[in-house]
Amino acid sequence: MKPITIPLLFFVITLIPLKGFSQLSPITYIVKDSVEIILDSVIRKSSSQNFYFAILIKDTSHFEIIPCTYNKEANSKSLGWILNTNRFLLIRNIRYPLLFDYDFKFGTLSENNIGEFGKRDGNIERRITMWHSDPIRFTQ
Repeated sequence: MKPITIPLLFFVITLIPLKGFSQLSPITYIVKDSVEIILDSVIRKSSSQNFYFAILIKDTSHFEIIPCTYNKEANSKSLGWILNTNRFLLIRNIRYPLLFDYDFKFGTLSENNIGEFGKRDGNIERRITMWHSDPIRFTQ
């Protein structure tokens, strides 16, 4: 082997495991105790057989968390976001999937239909959803 091949091979082998590392590593979000207690009580009061996730919304002066339910058997495009997110909200000792409001504003549900550069506006499928749950408002 040529001397340059060995460092190049080492470089490639060490970078392959790091590819996409940030996407695979879970990020756990922890909110104020008072917010966590409210979220826990909402989940415990529910008789729903669905699973929970949360949406975090940032406003100019505060944050909102909306606790939501989903059904793993439902055929929903946004279900993929819930099941594949690497962000989780810790409530008690359970990590619930966490989505951000801008996931819905800027994310696309159709990875195969992202349009052409300079011609994307109006051609990207977006999700507008009304959640049937009261938001919990809090400051940082």
